[in-house]
Amino acid sequence: MTESRTTKSNRLFHALAICTMGVLAVLALKPSVCAADGEVYSVKLPEPVVKTDASAQSTVQILSTTGWKWNDEYPAKVSFSSEGPVSVTPDQLTKANGKIEVKDGHATLPLTLTGKSSGEGTVLMKASFSICSEETCKVFRNKEFRFKVKVQ
Repeated sequence: MTESRTTKSNRLFHALAICTMGVLAVLALKPSVCAADGEVYSVKLPEPVVKTDASAQSTVQILSTTGWKWNDEYPAKVSFSSEGPVSVTPDQLTKANGKIEVKDGHATLPLTLTGKSSGEGTVLMKASFSICSEETCKVFRNKEFRFKVKVQ
């Protein structure tokens, strides 16, 4: 069975049109659609050492990458809990209570760590926040991070 030139041309035209639409769809995606969490922000966790029966100040930083910034308009919420011979305060930082410090598009979360007895403890951070570029915003909900605290 032989196909006419018109039928072959139509198939070729349709195949090229579909491929072209696919390429254009991929190229039209904004970077945020393809960006993984690590490409939009990073988290700088402390490596604190605290004395038994003493308190120490520490910070966690959420750093936005180039072209992105902390979204001041989003109702960010960060909660902390601890395991082992360390306690952490406050247990919650929010945009509403003004305890999240924002400067130059990055967020700083001030903490007080208290050693209860010698050993190694863990602080768990659960955060909901938003990072924006000029074109779009990304919302991150219930992201969990942990860091160790050495108590001497």
